[in-house]
Amino acid sequence: MFHPALIMLAVLLSQARTGQSTATPQTPAQQSPAQSTTTTQPTAAAQTPASPGSTAVASTAAAPNVPMMFVKAMTVPELGRLAITPNIDGKIDPEEWDPFSSDNGVDTYFQWEPQKLHFAASHVPIGQDLVISIDGHGDSWLVGRDNLEVRVHWNGNDAQLTERILDNTPVSGPVWVDAANFRSTTEFASSADASGHTIEMSIIDPDTGTFPDTSGKTVGIRFDEVPESTAPAEPLLPRVMTPAHLQLARGESIPAGLTWRAQVPERTVVPGQGAKIRLTFNGNDDLNLKRIDMRTEGLAQNNTFASGVPFPGFDKKGRAFVDYKTNVTPDAALGYRVMKATLVDGSGKTSVMETSYEIAPIISFDFHDRTVVASSEPTVASFTTILESHTTDRVDGVFRIQVPDGWKVKDGNDQRFMIYDSRGKDRITFKIMVPGGFKGTAPIKLISDFNGKHSESTEYIVVQ
Repeated sequence: MFHPALIMLAVLLSQARTGQSTATPQTPAQQSPAQSTTTTQPTAAAQTPASPGSTAVASTAAAPNVPMMFVKAMTVPELGRLAITPNIDGKIDPEEWDPFSSDNGVDTYFQWEPQKLHFAASHVPIGQDLVISIDGHGDSWLVGRDNLEVRVHWNGNDAQLTERILDNTPVSGPVWVDAANFRSTTEFASSADASGHTIEMSIIDPDTGTFPDTSGKTVGIRFDEVPESTAPAEPLLPRVMTPAHLQLARGESIPAGLTWRAQVPERTVVPGQGAKIRLTFNGNDDLNLKRIDMRTEGLAQNNTFASGVPFPGFDKKGRAFVDYKTNVTPDAALGYRVMKATLVDGSGKTSVMETSYEIAPIISFDFHDRTVVASSEPTVASFTTILESHTTDRVDGVFRIQVPDGWKVKDGNDQRFMIYDSRGKDRITFKIMVPGGFKGTAPIKLISDFNGKHSESTEYIVVQ
């Protein structure tokens, strides 16, 4: 039986909203994201026995004999999280990651894409495991079936992951359930040096509705380091989560009297073509704004332009406009990137504005409704994907599907498609035979070959 004090603490903490920032985040008007792009191919995660924000402030009143693990609020200076795609190679490159917290000397990072969350940590001490807690709907750890725990254990320098879901829906109380679907869609890489371990990780939502698919949503996040001998946490143990707000733009140190927003007519650009982001400011000349410098950060900084201009005066309606224009080199890596603008006033004070945009493949695949009912007999299931062009050119090509061994494409392979319009779409249907007795998550590859070029995306079919 659970200790009565543990039950009381769980109830109190599950009712409380976690964390508030010591500084109110500066955020522009809400913007819509582009469609999700080509996904990375996951590396199968090894298994080990399971075990167990803004400056977040939460009650940590102690109860007798109750473990205090997961109860201390994290110190997280910035709650707004931008869409950024990392390179999962076990190394933290400059501006690749959005810093989250530095509690206990461990640097942690968190960023997102539609239906995909990215996590990293460096300086994890030898002999410690890293535990990442994710509340996908941001509605408290002890609510719903959207709570995923990922525990990273190192066997020497090799990272091993254990993932499990906390299900709070049973009347009898919370229970841990298997997270095999998420294990199939998790990609990670690790390294080590004298300062400790480093881990980079991407997790795709395998059509469970656990992770948000658009900006404007909130997820609960926390990182913990525990001795590797620590036993698995009980399901009723509460966790104080940091509310992380998924955004496409954010600002820092914006002066009083100035508002801004990023106007991005097309949030995607393909390698070899150009992009334009307009920053619209509302204010007046009393702000004494002098200059604005703009560039793309991180993994695309050497594939894009940087520019700086004197800040234009405000018009009679109190508006000023500055455009960031860039070409993207043909060899640029795909993914979400961040344009950073630094505004300088007459006294030398700076303000920062950031907005996400996507370097996208020419063709991406919008693939939903991917769940199939399990059967002891082979089942033929129908699927639909939307081919979306991110170029202004006409696209004329062939669509193909690759399936795992033992599966068969019954209809729709080698289909011709044509997208006439600039940034147009085409709807493709196909049928796949799922082998009898299969239950779980299986990867398929959606492929398009066109105009001498190639796009592909690894997607997942869930059989349950």
